[in-house]
Amino acid sequence: MIPFSAVETNPEMFVIHKTELDILEEECVCFHTKLKLIKDKAILGSGVSITRLPRTGEIRSVTSAMDLLSLQAFMRDGLRTSLSNEKFTHFLPLFFGIEKERTIHLVKKSLAMISTGNTKKFNPS
Repeated sequence: MIPFSAVETNPEMFVIHKTELDILEEECVCFHTKLKLIKDKAILGSGVSITRLPRTGEIRSVTSAMDLLSLQAFMRDGLRTSLSNEKFTHFLPLFFGIEKERTIHLVKKSLAMISTGNTKKFNPS
């Protein structure tokens, strides 16, 4: 049996001493622009791909690329491919507990674009 080193037996070495905001700042970064959620006030979300039924135009499936992407990378840079080379056609903002009103506004516009093809035609039903 191999003994643990003294560092590994100290439970204090495994305690995270960061606030939730510190963790959000570190982890929530656009993979393309490197914009940060809190410091840069970036709108982060996920790229989504929509497939529709050819005959009716109804949405058949929605798939999401799991990489965090900034709205700026999607709109200004025209990014449509994730790190894992998945293609996507739309942007869906994610809510991280800050700037609720701004995020809700952008989610409504994104859902309207996904469902109707126009950002001004949001209908909750």
